This record gives sequence, structure tokens and C-alpha cells, in this order.
Amino acid sequence: IQGRKLEVLIEDFKETQLSGAVTAAQKLINVNKVIALLPNWSEDAEVVAPVARANKVISMTLGAAGPRASRYSEASFR
Repeated sequence: IQGRKLEVLIEDFKETQLSGAVTAAQKLINVNKVIALLPNWSEDAEVVAPVARANKVISMTLGAAGPRASRYSEASFR
């Protein structure tokens, strides 16, 4: 993008509890300084979107189909 390569970071929280998705999102934003989050499942997208919104980071879910996945932020895409 504009002559710069994208770097993809994966944070696999290996949990069924959604708190792991929130913690992973916070780490990616605060430690890795990402500009976008790509949660994969509807449930993850729902809990990651408010974190992204609060930090003014784009959240785009590629695999989520639930109608609530994009309701938390105008910067969330479904």
C-alpha cells in the first residue's frame, strides 16, 4: 500500500472464552501498534469491535456472518 508492504500478525488465543479475543485485540493494538484487526468469527468480532472503536482502529471481519458483528462501530465491516 503506497509502496509499503503489509505485515500480518496472528494472535491465536486458543480459547473458547471471548475474554481471550479482547486480550488479543488489546495486545495487537497497544503492543504491536496495528492499524486494523481481522477477527474471524462472529462472536470474536462482537467483542473485538468495541476495543477497535475505542482505539480508532479498523475492525474487518472476513468470516463472521452474524448481524451483530458490525453493529458496534462504523469502522467495522462485515
